[in-house]
Amino acid sequence: MTILITTSRRTNQRTRRLAKELSWVIPFSIKINRGHMSLDDLRRLMYVKGFSKLIIITSRRGNPCTINFLYPSLKKFEYFLTLEIVGLKLQVDSKTHTILNEIQLRYIGGDKRIFEKLKTFIGEYLYDPLRKNGIKGYLSIREGEGHTILQFEDMDGEPIYPLLKVVLMRNELWC
Repeated sequence: MTILITTSRRTNQRTRRLAKELSWVIPFSIKINRGHMSLDDLRRLMYVKGFSKLIIITSRRGNPCTINFLYPSLKKFEYFLTLEIVGLKLQVDSKTHTILNEIQLRYIGGDKRIFEKLKTFIGEYLYDPLRKNGIKGYLSIREGEGHTILQFEDMDGEPIYPLLKVVLMRNELWC
Protein backbone atom coordinates (compact mmCIF):
# COMPACT_ATOMS: atom_id res chain seq x y z
CA MET A 1 0.00 0.00 0.00
CA THR A 2 1.15 3.53 -0.70
CA ILE A 3 0.49 7.08 0.43
CA LEU A 4 -1.12 9.46 -2.03
CA ILE A 5 0.04 13.09 -1.76
CA THR A 6 -1.90 15.92 -3.37
CA THR A 7 -3.02 19.50 -2.81
CA SER A 8 -6.30 21.32 -2.34
CA ARG A 9 -8.13 22.27 -5.52
CA ARG A 10 -7.12 25.90 -5.88
CA THR A 11 -3.43 25.84 -5.20
CA ASN A 12 -0.23 27.65 -6.09
CA GLN A 13 3.28 26.77 -7.17
CA ARG A 14 4.82 26.67 -3.68
CA THR A 15 2.14 24.31 -2.40
CA ARG A 16 2.54 22.01 -5.42
CA ARG A 17 6.31 22.08 -4.86
CA LEU A 18 5.90 21.05 -1.21
CA ALA A 19 3.73 18.11 -2.31
CA LYS A 20 6.40 17.05 -4.81
CA GLU A 21 9.23 17.33 -2.27
CA LEU A 22 7.29 15.37 0.37
CA SER A 23 6.84 12.60 -2.19
CA TRP A 24 10.63 12.55 -2.60
CA VAL A 25 11.34 12.10 1.13
CA ILE A 26 8.44 9.87 2.27
CA PRO A 27 9.01 6.29 1.07
CA PHE A 28 6.09 4.60 -0.71
CA SER A 29 4.44 7.93 -1.51
CA ILE A 30 3.26 9.22 -4.85
CA LYS A 31 2.22 12.77 -5.74
CA ILE A 32 -0.60 13.46 -8.15
CA ASN A 33 -2.03 16.69 -9.50
CA ARG A 34 -5.55 16.94 -8.14
CA GLY A 35 -6.99 19.23 -10.79
CA HIS A 36 -10.77 19.27 -10.57
CA MET A 37 -11.07 15.99 -8.65
CA SER A 38 -13.53 16.06 -5.77
CA LEU A 39 -12.87 14.23 -2.52
CA ASP A 40 -15.16 11.45 -3.77
CA ASP A 41 -13.07 11.21 -6.95
CA LEU A 42 -9.91 10.97 -4.82
CA ARG A 43 -11.45 8.24 -2.67
CA ARG A 44 -12.41 6.23 -5.78
CA LEU A 45 -8.92 6.71 -7.26
CA MET A 46 -7.36 5.51 -4.01
CA TYR A 47 -9.56 2.40 -4.03
CA VAL A 48 -8.81 1.54 -7.66
CA LYS A 49 -5.05 2.17 -7.42
CA GLY A 50 -4.57 0.63 -3.95
CA PHE A 51 -3.62 3.73 -1.96
CA SER A 52 -4.21 3.33 1.77
CA LYS A 53 -3.51 6.85 3.09
CA LEU A 54 -3.86 10.42 1.84
CA ILE A 55 -1.95 13.62 2.52
CA ILE A 56 -3.61 16.85 1.31
CA ILE A 57 -1.72 20.13 1.50
CA THR A 58 -3.89 23.26 1.55
CA SER A 59 -2.81 26.81 0.82
CA ARG A 60 -3.74 30.31 1.90
CA ARG A 61 -2.53 33.61 0.46
CA GLY A 62 0.00 31.99 -1.84
CA ASN A 63 1.64 29.70 0.75
CA PRO A 64 1.04 26.18 2.04
CA CYS A 65 -0.96 26.46 5.27
CA THR A 66 -1.90 22.95 6.43
CA ILE A 67 -0.94 19.34 5.93
CA ASN A 68 -3.88 16.98 6.42
CA PHE A 69 -3.26 13.27 7.03
CA LEU A 70 -6.37 11.21 6.16
CA TYR A 71 -7.62 7.64 5.94
CA PRO A 72 -10.32 6.73 3.42
CA SER A 73 -13.47 5.10 4.75
CA LEU A 74 -16.52 3.80 2.93
CA LYS A 75 -18.29 7.15 2.45
CA LYS A 76 -15.74 9.83 3.42
CA PHE A 77 -12.24 10.54 4.65
CA GLU A 78 -11.33 10.29 8.32
CA TYR A 79 -8.97 13.02 9.51
CA PHE A 80 -6.07 11.55 11.45
CA LEU A 81 -3.82 14.58 11.91
CA THR A 82 -3.78 18.19 10.75
CA LEU A 83 -0.63 20.29 11.06
CA GLU A 84 -0.62 24.05 10.52
CA ILE A 85 2.51 25.20 8.70
CA VAL A 86 4.03 28.29 10.35
CA GLY A 87 7.38 28.13 8.53
CA LEU A 88 8.81 26.32 5.53
CA LYS A 89 12.04 25.83 3.61
CA LEU A 90 12.04 23.74 0.44
CA GLN A 91 14.77 21.91 -1.50
CA VAL A 92 14.26 24.39 -4.33
CA ASP A 93 15.17 27.21 -1.88
CA SER A 94 18.49 25.52 -1.13
CA LYS A 95 19.07 24.40 -4.73
CA THR A 96 19.23 20.70 -3.81
CA HIS A 97 17.44 17.56 -5.02
CA THR A 98 17.53 14.60 -2.67
CA ILE A 99 15.35 11.49 -2.67
CA LEU A 100 15.09 9.21 0.36
CA ASN A 101 14.37 5.49 0.09
CA GLU A 102 14.55 4.88 3.84
CA ILE A 103 13.73 7.11 6.81
CA GLN A 104 13.95 6.62 10.52
CA LEU A 105 11.80 8.77 12.78
CA ARG A 106 13.83 10.44 15.50
CA TYR A 107 12.27 12.37 18.40
CA ILE A 108 14.53 15.07 19.83
CA GLY A 109 11.91 17.41 21.33
CA GLY A 110 8.76 19.34 20.59
CA ASP A 111 5.16 18.16 20.65
CA LYS A 112 5.30 14.42 21.41
CA ARG A 113 1.76 14.00 20.02
CA ILE A 114 3.00 15.00 16.55
CA PHE A 115 5.79 12.40 16.75
CA GLU A 116 3.39 9.64 17.85
CA LYS A 117 0.84 10.48 15.14
CA LEU A 118 3.51 10.59 12.39
CA LYS A 119 4.95 7.31 13.65
CA THR A 120 1.49 5.74 13.39
CA PHE A 121 0.73 7.22 9.96
CA ILE A 122 4.01 6.63 8.09
CA GLY A 123 5.73 4.22 10.46
CA GLU A 124 5.13 1.16 8.33
CA TYR A 125 6.40 2.94 5.19
CA LEU A 126 9.97 3.56 6.25
CA TYR A 127 11.77 1.67 3.48
CA ASP A 128 11.08 1.58 -0.27
CA PRO A 129 13.37 -0.90 -2.07
CA LEU A 130 12.13 0.30 -5.47
CA ARG A 131 13.75 3.71 -5.05
CA LYS A 132 17.17 2.72 -6.31
CA ASN A 133 18.50 6.30 -6.42
CA GLY A 134 17.41 7.15 -2.87
CA ILE A 135 19.51 7.47 0.26
CA LYS A 136 18.91 6.71 3.95
CA GLY A 137 17.88 9.53 6.22
CA TYR A 138 16.04 10.74 9.30
CA LEU A 139 12.86 12.63 9.95
CA SER A 140 13.83 14.47 13.11
CA ILE A 141 11.18 16.08 15.29
CA ARG A 142 12.51 18.84 17.53
CA GLU A 143 11.28 21.79 19.52
CA GLY A 144 11.17 25.31 18.10
CA GLU A 145 9.93 28.56 19.63
CA GLY A 146 6.19 27.95 19.89
CA HIS A 147 6.21 25.28 17.19
CA THR A 148 7.62 21.86 16.33
CA ILE A 149 10.26 21.45 13.60
CA LEU A 150 10.08 18.54 11.18
CA GLN A 151 13.52 18.23 9.58
CA PHE A 152 14.56 15.63 7.04
CA GLU A 153 18.29 14.84 7.38
CA ASP A 154 20.85 12.49 5.87
CA MET A 155 22.58 9.90 8.07
CA ASP A 156 25.29 12.43 8.96
CA GLY A 157 22.69 14.88 10.27
CA GLU A 158 22.99 17.25 7.32
CA PRO A 159 19.66 18.89 6.41
CA ILE A 160 17.60 17.56 3.55
CA TYR A 161 14.65 19.73 2.82
CA PRO A 162 11.76 20.35 3.18
CA LEU A 163 12.05 21.77 6.69
CA LEU A 164 8.64 22.36 8.24
CA LYS A 165 7.73 24.43 11.29
CA VAL A 166 4.32 23.21 12.40
CA VAL A 167 1.75 23.34 15.18
CA LEU A 168 -0.89 20.72 15.90
CA MET A 169 -4.36 21.88 14.86
CA ARG A 170 -7.40 21.05 16.93
CA ASN A 171 -10.00 21.77 14.26
CA GLU A 172 -9.53 20.08 10.90
CA LEU A 173 -9.82 22.32 7.84
CA TRP A 174 -11.80 21.25 4.82
CA CYS A 175 -10.06 20.86 1.48
